[in-house]
Amino acid sequence: MFGKSTKDIMSTDTGVSRDSENKFTGKASTRSQEINLIPMDNIAGYDVRPGMYEMNGATVIPGGINFTIHSNQATSCELLLFRRKASEPFAVLPFPDNYKIGNCYSMIVFGLTIDELEYAYRMDGPNDPSKGLLFDKNNILLDPYAKAVAGLSKWGVEEKEYKGYRARVVKDDFDWGNNRQPLTPMEDLIIYEMHVRGFTMDESSGVDFPGTFDAIRQKVPYLKELGVTAVELMPIFEFDEMHDHRVFEGHDLIDYWGYNTVNYFSPNTAYCSKPEYNKEGNELKRLVKLLNENGIEVYLDVVFNHTAEGNEHGPIFSFKGIDNNIYYMLTPDGYYYNFSGCGNTLNCNNPIVRQMIIDCLRHWVIAYRIDGFRFDLASILGRNEDGSPMNQPPLLESLAFDPILGNVKLILKQIIHNLNHTLYSHSLLSNNQSAIRISGSPLSFESLALHSIHRMTILDTLFLINIQNSRQQRIILSENQRMVEILKHIPSNLLNLVTRINHINAHIHAILHLKSKHTSMTMKILSLAHKTIKPVCILQIKSSNTSHNKTPY
Repeated sequence: MFGKSTKDIMSTDTGVSRDSENKFTGKASTRSQEINLIPMDNIAGYDVRPGMYEMNGATVIPGGINFTIHSNQATSCELLLFRRKASEPFAVLPFPDNYKIGNCYSMIVFGLTIDELEYAYRMDGPNDPSKGLLFDKNNILLDPYAKAVAGLSKWGVEEKEYKGYRARVVKDDFDWGNNRQPLTPMEDLIIYEMHVRGFTMDESSGVDFPGTFDAIRQKVPYLKELGVTAVELMPIFEFDEMHDHRVFEGHDLIDYWGYNTVNYFSPNTAYCSKPEYNKEGNELKRLVKLLNENGIEVYLDVVFNHTAEGNEHGPIFSFKGIDNNIYYMLTPDGYYYNFSGCGNTLNCNNPIVRQMIIDCLRHWVIAYRIDGFRFDLASILGRNEDGSPMNQPPLLESLAFDPILGNVKLILKQIIHNLNHTLYSHSLLSNNQSAIRISGSPLSFESLALHSIHRMTILDTLFLINIQNSRQQRIILSENQRMVEILKHIPSNLLNLVTRINHINAHIHAILHLKSKHTSMTMKILSLAHKTIKPVCILQIKSSNTSHNKTPY
């Protein structure tokens, strides 16, 4: 119920009634469990008090919800409370000055229930685009630490009720039981790179809920039959496939692949078989749990190089309106550096952004038991705030030494331009037992390398043809001696898996019996080409049910 009287939920001696405590904890009340949270003010009809400043995002607590957000340059902040799908907020709560410590705003709002609740923020402050300051008190801003985004649960549907993006409050009570992560050694990895929707959308998949996390659960026996030891999910952070929707020559064009992130802490709810109000993420967790039980690790393809807010012509729905010149790399006159090629570049080595990335990865490891991450366009992670490359990027050091990420596999994608060819290399960050140094690709992070994986991919200008079992005829690679040197280190047993690769659109027939008339697959051979580091060979299979000649599902 919205606006419930605090007297109904608070006791006079301890601050929380036994009935309220039972409701929020599900446990019998004892005095040791009671929390003394007494309202101090009433704003817009709601009892409130200063919140818990170290708890970013929205968190359910006994008696209410804690809301916390930070901005270095905002002069004021308002919390907007919406009923589900309502176009206007039912309450606007300005943060009093004494509800701010440093640059952090925090407020506990009592008497709220999360069932029908959605929330957002508005911030005011200086507006000077030449200095990268874009504050506007009329902009509705999505919480960067939101655990779920409202209005995006139906694939390909633009819900007109929403003006901007809003968050939902998630209560995480998923029971992992005695779940154990496989912790598969790197040298034993066979990675299946998968688009969640494309993997099962075709009717030949024979699943109940095509294009969803639940559908993948039904294909676990198939993955085990292939010998797959890890699944790499293409972006599943919340994105809006309708963000740049347009029609071209009668075809609906949408953001099918998901590389324009809206929020880093929320799962893409359109990949769920049914709405999960206030339990967003449970279907994905069930998938991870089942895969782990079957000895298969789960990796996420993550995009920390840009966001969906674009350049100066793009929308303002979150980071731009909170601290634009902190979250993004800007030129001296306030324009966006575009090292990502997607309009903006995330300012990864700024302390605020670096902390957000670490918090994000920790969240996915703790709440979702994710086993590894593949960082898209990882060169951005090594750039300074002015865009220049760094020799010792603080973010990479933080990744390597973080205790929560200690057993997590971190794969960095690096793009290297060589004449007319674009080469994709993957580096694997790995913490050794003594955590002596950071690891990385010898092509890009030579002084830091512990383990490295180079990915051979098939491109229009760089392709492999007629790979034979014979070492003498193993490769014809157009004008690229460096890749030839890499191939010399591929063991013969891996080469024996491959009988033929003809072209980027060709089907691949291998000893793994990857047979499907509905699926176009690209096989990627990952190998090591550095004498001083541990050999790692990984076979990665990239699957897509889409062709280059038609609009994806």
